[in-house]
Amino acid sequence: MEAKVKKILFITILLAISANCFGADIHDAISKGNLEEVKLLIEQDSKNIEKPEWSTGQHPIQRVIVFSYHKAKNKKEKEKYLEIVKYLQEKGAMLQYPNKEVESWPKNLAAGLGELDIVKHFIKTKEDTKKIDKDQGYKGKTPLYWAIYKENKGLLLEGTKKKLFKVIKYLVSKNAKITDEMIKNASPKVKEFLLQKIKDQQQKIKDLEKRASYVIEKI
Repeated sequence: MEAKVKKILFITILLAISANCFGADIHDAISKGNLEEVKLLIEQDSKNIEKPEWSTGQHPIQRVIVFSYHKAKNKKEKEKYLEIVKYLQEKGAMLQYPNKEVESWPKNLAAGLGELDIVKHFIKTKEDTKKIDKDQGYKGKTPLYWAIYKENKGLLLEGTKKKLFKVIKYLVSKNAKITDEMIKNASPKVKEFLLQKIKDQQQKIKDLEKRASYVIEKI
């Protein structure tokens, strides 16, 4: 009996150490969408902001995005996770991981899961998009690429394709660069949309050139 009690105690201690080492508390708080608890845990130990979840290796900001996709059932629940994303970014959470797949970087992850509100938080202006295309465009695999790829080929929850199309339209409205690789990986619906946008952009350039020529002639 005494040996059994010691064994249970030993296992309990191991679990407690494991939880502390891998930041289980902060990931539990994130799972619940509990911003105040997340704040408290980071105030207690700033290292919690980057502690990986033990089974996936994901950082807290990645887990927030994943939980928003899997668990949030309405706008109010989505907003809870968005507020945690904002807080983690404000506290300096990493948005790029040199040793992790580009797909898992928070901006790409949010785009690839159709989390439009989080995408809008990360990418507010055309300058934000321009910077991503320059700094994060590893082989063209930007947030727009992942939204297009997942809309066509991803294993998705019901309704996600519509959400991804909204993300695609939003990113294109912010002048995200459209590449041949994106068109190649697009579904017929998205491909048609992208090709029309390219055509519109080319027409705008032609119109500007005509106006410029007219002005020069008048000078």
